[in-house]
Amino acid sequence: MVTEMPLPTSLQSYADCLDFFEKVVDDPKGGRVWMGTFSAAHTFRLRCNQARQLHRKQNEKVYEEGMPLHGCSEYDPFQLKLKEDLTGEWWVYAERTRLDPGTVELLSELDDLPEAGE
Repeated sequence: MVTEMPLPTSLQSYADCLDFFEKVVDDPKGGRVWMGTFSAAHTFRLRCNQARQLHRKQNEKVYEEGMPLHGCSEYDPFQLKLKEDLTGEWWVYAERTRLDPGTVELLSELDDLPEAGE
């Protein structure tokens, strides 16, 4: 069982997470970091999510309302996933969650399609 300690409330406590995000933010797919054990990967993901939450709060103060980063983090487009490799080692993946606009079909541009069960 993993015992959770309260997470720090200062963004400066998350240099490792911010370094990870900075390394992957410009990659079109994202990136991963080796953590070894499930527990270490789980803790790192928790810390990264807390870092993003604190980053949003900081940006709320730094950027004026209406600005793109007001209350947001530039790291928000990433979904953090834990993945085990073939040797039993655990990684934290930061995968970009961007939808390819070419895969979206606008319903107003389609002929009437039968609904499921019709």
